Amino acid sequence: MDEKRPLHVGMVITYDLCEPGGGVKQHARQLAESLRETGDRVTLFGPSTHAIDEPNVTGFRGVVDISSNGSGNRLGILVSPFDFLKFIRSHKFDILHIHEPLPPIVPYYAAWMSPGIPKIATFHAYSEQSSRLLLAARRLFAPF
Repeated sequence: MDEKRPLHVGMVITYDLCEPGGGVKQHARQLAESLRETGDRVTLFGPSTHAIDEPNVTGFRGVVDISSNGSGNRLGILVSPFDFLKFIRSHKFDILHIHEPLPPIVPYYAAWMSPGIPKIATFHAYSEQSSRLLLAARRLFAPF
């Protein structure tokens, strides 16, 4: 009989972890807390304009503010791929949960730099008029 063991979940957040609010970040933090309550280990990580003094949360410098869909989006466009790869390798995650996988570049690093690690992606994006990229992604990733 297999015993259930806690999973080590790497939760990738696309947006600046230092900025207050944001539905994607709130969802990820609440999900992380729920998973921890069931015994899993969860590490949140993503771009950050400042150092983060919070357990199980890691930020990477290199944030750029890009306007899209009528709002500012502080993304990790200039995050060091070397720092990111070192972090991924050192944590030995059982699974990666990538929140908002389409905006560049942190979600791409997470996918490319973690061969052999299963991945889950949550698409939070919504717009009254979807971009061509989002429409194409929906057709590709959710054809049914």
